[in-house]
Amino acid sequence: MALAALALLLVPFVAGAAPKKLALLFTGDNGGEIAPCG
Repeated sequence: MALAALALLLVPFVAGAAPKKLALLFTGDNGGEIAPCG
């Protein structure tokens, strides 16, 4: 329950922060610093 509440609190922050930056973080298209498959 606490994790769900935390996730709901983070949704607006993530949505408004930097979607492209987050996309790079998750896909590893930033030169492979985070994901080697980038």
